[in-house]
Amino acid sequence: SFETIEFLTKADIAREDGNDIAATKKEATAENRYANATTNTTATEPSKFQGSEGYDEAMRNSMQQREKQQPVVAEPKIGRNDACPCGSGKKYKQCHGK
Repeated sequence: SFETIEFLTKADIAREDGNDIAATKKEATAENRYANATTNTTATEPSKFQGSEGYDEAMRNSMQQREKQQPVVAEPKIGRNDACPCGSGKKYKQCHGK
C-alpha cells in the first residue's frame, strides 16, 4: 500500500559494515544545509503538508484542467419534399437537392 512505500522511503536502515554512524552524520549535515537554504529564501513558501497530502496536492496541481465541452447541436435537415429554403417555391428535391 502507499503507507508501506512511504515508510520504506523514509526508513533509516543500519548498514552491516559499521560505517552507518559516519554516513548518518553526512546525511544530517546535508539535510541541515538543505533546510538552511530553503529557509533563507525571500519568496513565499508553499504550504507544508504531512504524509501523502503533499503528493496528492502536487498531483492535483499538475493535472491539466479540462473545460467542459458543449454538445454539438445539429441543424435540422431539410426533407426531400419540403419547400426549398432558397425561396423559389419548388420542392427541395427539384431545386437544390439535385
